Amino acid sequence: MKIALINNFYVRNYGSVLQSFALYKKLCNLGLDVVVVDYNDKPSMLNRIKGALILNRKAFVKKIISKIEKKNKPDSQFYKDRLKRNASFDEFAQKKYHFTKKYNNIFELTQDIRNFDAVLIGSDQLWAPSDILRNYHTLMWVPDSIKKVAYATSFGVAELPAILKKTTHNFLQRIDFISVREFSGKEIVKGLIGKDVPVVMDPTLLLEQSEWGKMIPDKRIVEGDYIFAFFLGGNVKYRHFVKQISKEKHLKIVSVLHVEEYLYVDNDFADVTYNYANPIDFINLIKNANYVFTDSFHVSIFSIINERSFFVFNRYDEMSTNSRNTRLISLLNKLGISERLVSVENIIDIDSPIDYSSVNQKIKEWRVQSDNYLNSALKY
Repeated sequence: MKIALINNFYVRNYGSVLQSFALYKKLCNLGLDVVVVDYNDKPSMLNRIKGALILNRKAFVKKIISKIEKKNKPDSQFYKDRLKRNASFDEFAQKKYHFTKKYNNIFELTQDIRNFDAVLIGSDQLWAPSDILRNYHTLMWVPDSIKKVAYATSFGVAELPAILKKTTHNFLQRIDFISVREFSGKEIVKGLIGKDVPVVMDPTLLLEQSEWGKMIPDKRIVEGDYIFAFFLGGNVKYRHFVKQISKEKHLKIVSVLHVEEYLYVDNDFADVTYNYANPIDFINLIKNANYVFTDSFHVSIFSIINERSFFVFNRYDEMSTNSRNTRLISLLNKLGISERLVSVENIIDIDSPIDYSSVNQKIKEWRVQSDNYLNSALKY
């Protein structure tokens, strides 16, 4: 079977890059003829503004005001680090994937997609409200004759805006095999088209620890003991909390900063920064840390894969209509380690152990179920 894989290989985010690679690698391991569709569905500024105004106007206005009011601006080093990091992402993609030719628009792609037996989309938040508006990840452009499969595709939010429910109903009905990454996604699909779809694991968990280990150099990037702290959100309290733990444990703080945007709250936060880490170096930093503190879903996953002592904070306000916390809650509940989701108000014992023998057994069983879904969906 010849498969066209649609993923987020082009997104400048460690989690997006690594989960995209993991799904591609898994499909290759299954002996499938798979190529990654070389099309960047990057929204224009006009589309970004339109989506923000339609879906979350208050948050959009608040963000604009916040940027205007900020006195701290990125320095030249920020731009140098970003260029170097982006180049490392590009190099990673070129080495790891077999691509189609590069497509400039969806019309070109629609013609060539007929050369494939199936289109597989996954994973990550490819059905987030803003993506649904752009109408690429909905696969509505794929002809009826081509098999359409979704693996662990996420809506990102616990509930879709009412304005998108009809559109979502229409594109979900056209997809032959659907699986989601969160239980909230399962409920959304059930409510819209009446199908009971499986909750499968994030692609990064499809590859076993030993397979990830083969890609990571034995040499440590940072010598000595340290805390790896990685935050995508700008919560100041989280930084203060980690600094307090650093003092108590006499451990330096290592971080990769300003990944999705420049965050002035990270000025003077970390003792050691590695802002241009490539995706494999990023895992190395997690693997060799004594403790991991994060608000990142995929840093949590790689902490689990590498059996680290980790704690994760909510990145989003629970009351926000754009909250993406559901994926963390779903993952931790599934693996029986919901206590690793903490807040700064909680009094936590950072040396409380994780029963990784139990966690790994749950992952093993979940991986079998996820493998079975892929095999069933992609057989002739």
